[in-house]
Amino acid sequence: MSAAQLIQIPLTTSISGDTEPWSKLIKLLRAADSNIGTTWSPQEEDSKTAGVAANWTSFEEYQTWTKTNKYKTVTSLIKSVSSGEIYNNVVVFPKNAGPSLGAPTIELVSWIYEVSKLTNEQKKKIEVGFANFQAPLSKTSEAAGGLVGGWSQNDFNHDGITSGRFTALIGWKSVESHYACKKTKPFLDNIHWLMENDHSEPVEMVHYAYSSSE
Repeated sequence: MSAAQLIQIPLTTSISGDTEPWSKLIKLLRAADSNIGTTWSPQEEDSKTAGVAANWTSFEEYQTWTKTNKYKTVTSLIKSVSSGEIYNNVVVFPKNAGPSLGAPTIELVSWIYEVSKLTNEQKKKIEVGFANFQAPLSKTSEAAGGLVGGWSQNDFNHDGITSGRFTALIGWKSVESHYACKKTKPFLDNIHWLMENDHSEPVEMVHYAYSSSE
């Protein structure tokens, strides 16, 4: 089990691994106790947005980190490079998200649910559905790094409604591989497991090459 903080930041200017204050905030995350990997990259769909994936040994350790002065510094640095609303999604995964985050390309995808209507029975159905989708997709030639899915720990406002996310990290060899896989039998035969759970529209989906980070 691990907890990943997935951040998407619309940037005020272009950045690289040695750009300050970007370099400082990445180093602070990587040096934090119980951080087991922090990677970042520009978003494939919009290079003016940067994505950070900070992986923690547990959600409890992440919460401990949020009480430190260094966390406050990182939060301030993120705001200083942002030109707009920051996406912050902290997800608990049933296994270490590291292998998926190490894939050449990651599909970051979330299904949104109204919190007040989300029952334990529905959550279990969603988890089982993802597992049924996960098994055949992980064996396709286009996949790389595996698939993990879990529940967001921070609710958010979606069209005026308090909502939560079920978020997946799906590893691919490339963005093109992802779209090629969508035409294959394993994908077409199993995508219904993800689409039959009364989620809100639209589904959130973007790609990052986290493993290329400096």
